[in-house]
Amino acid sequence: MTLPARQQRVITEIDSALRASEPHLASMYAMFARLNQREPVTAEPLAAPRWRRRTPAAAIFAVVLLPVMIMMIILGVLVGGARSTGGCDVGYAGGISAEAAATARFLGRTVSEQALSPSPATSDTSGVC
Repeated sequence: MTLPARQQRVITEIDSALRASEPHLASMYAMFARLNQREPVTAEPLAAPRWRRRTPAAAIFAVVLLPVMIMMIILGVLVGGARSTGGCDVGYAGGISAEAAATARFLGRTVSEQALSPSPATSDTSGVC
């Protein structure tokens, strides 16, 4: 095998560095080279890529699955869109908001004590969100 001078020089440098650092590996490589010196060096043929052919069942499955998926998305939007996600606070039965109940728990009061105590920052209770 003929290589350009620069590549041959690099390979020779690698070979001499290998022989100096790993003498056992170099002797094993020399044994391999002696055993295979009469073997022909040929290029291995590359395997051609195999194209998978789609079966009719796969095509039917895709044709049926796509409309079903679209219908499920539309149904989900229609059903899910009927529910409002407004920003109104959820109230308790005693007429106290969830924010006031959380404040009461934070202050260590009961919900009824919190409802009786005046708070300067009360929310608008007009019933309109």
